[in-house]
Amino acid sequence: MAVPSETVMNTNLDDPITKAVVDNIMGNLPTKKPLVRCEDCDLSFTSQAVLDTHLQGARHAKQVRSKNIMATLEETKISFSKDEETNGLKCNVCNVCLNSIQQLQTHLNGTRHKKKLMRA
Repeated sequence: MAVPSETVMNTNLDDPITKAVVDNIMGNLPTKKPLVRCEDCDLSFTSQAVLDTHLQGARHAKQVRSKNIMATLEETKISFSKDEETNGLKCNVCNVCLNSIQQLQTHLNGTRHKKKLMRA
């Protein structure tokens, strides 16, 4: 036997179970709000335990290394620029485009770059 839609819509939503079922059907699912952040990676996590796991991971370590390298490069006034269009980096001495900070550091330590730097 079918229940009229008016009866379903007029159901008392004070009952938490009924409210949860109706919210689920309507797509209004509860979401956990992020409680803790990793500022280095610009990520939010729902618990300290998840953040601690992230802090031990390879992605976080790579991000921290990248920030340290970038800070060192900016302190030493190395001639490079950021390409906003490709989100890459460019060595202004050699006119070489690179995909990451690690590649830039490897390039700057290389013999080709050092030779061009000596000539300039």
